[in-house]
Amino acid sequence: MMPRLLIICQLLVGFILALAHATPFNVVHPNRTLIVLSAPSVWDDNYREDFLEIIAFQIELAKTIHEHENVVIIADKHTMPYLDGRSARVKKRLPYDALIEANVYDVNINDFAPIGFKQLTKFIYRTDNLADMASSQIDKSMTRFLNDHRVKVDKREQDMVLSGEDVIHNGVNKALVSDNVILRNAGRLPDWAMMIKLLNAFKKVLVVENPLNGTRLRFDDVMGFIDEQILAVSPIEADVRERLETAVKKKFRSDLSLIDLPLGGAPNDAGNCGIYTSVISTNKYVYVPVFGSDPSNWKFGYSTMTDRMVVHLLEANSRRKIIPVNIPRALCRRGLSLRSIAWSVRGYAADNIVNHARQTALRH
Repeated sequence: MMPRLLIICQLLVGFILALAHATPFNVVHPNRTLIVLSAPSVWDDNYREDFLEIIAFQIELAKTIHEHENVVIIADKHTMPYLDGRSARVKKRLPYDALIEANVYDVNINDFAPIGFKQLTKFIYRTDNLADMASSQIDKSMTRFLNDHRVKVDKREQDMVLSGEDVIHNGVNKALVSDNVILRNAGRLPDWAMMIKLLNAFKKVLVVENPLNGTRLRFDDVMGFIDEQILAVSPIEADVRERLETAVKKKFRSDLSLIDLPLGGAPNDAGNCGIYTSVISTNKYVYVPVFGSDPSNWKFGYSTMTDRMVVHLLEANSRRKIIPVNIPRALCRRGLSLRSIAWSVRGYAADNIVNHARQTALRH
């Protein structure tokens, strides 16, 4: 009798311990934002040189985000072993409920994912950085992902082209849109029709000139909402900065303030290295890129001292918690930014993605 009782007790203890270690990575919660990342494909020649560094960074970013929000990484079946621990070339891994196997064809997922908070809208994705055929294939891969995983989108826009790189917003009631959008849709739609579609996705919209047209930087690199009422701006020409502030005050009056952030290193460095304004901002947190912890950046003038100064400045101007994220040079010299590689999702769409990841994990 005693041996049998002992065996039962051991089984119960084992079961309890198993439950303790089976805490889900993601939970469905109405106040949580889901951050979705798209891993580079192991077969993509564009990222071959920095593939392992990008994967390692995405794993670290996912673990940082997981402390506060839900997070999922999408990867194809050949790339998945580098994320789930089956490849010896990557030391760290993520649990299965933080991963979804699918073919999404680019890392910059925020550019071509559905966008908007008044209505979550899937616009047509095109970009000046790729041939129309290539951007069309990327766009179709996102559409397949949405359909296959039953992700609820309020509207699928059939006429208007809009890339996430040309939009910054506060997730609540304000959006700034680059005038590149007007040029891109010339001949497709009249200006008034474009504005209606933008207003349907975002409550209040201001179209502004791209502060750095003709440079290596993107519109969403040089400006970023820290919260509902604070817009951070990287160094730009004085006359452009003045026109931007005039337009913002005219549109939003005292409901939006601008703060200036410094550059982290050399003014003409590669990609978006040293640009602090390409943030991920959620309901309670702001994930801010910092550059001084990577030794590869030190010879270009980056330091943790400047990083700390920027973090303190943002903490003094926002009630949201500021979370610094170390950006390796392999990422920023390519022009990949925190905002471009991260799609922020809320509501039913987020719940569908989280539930799919958790159901997939149960099969493992």
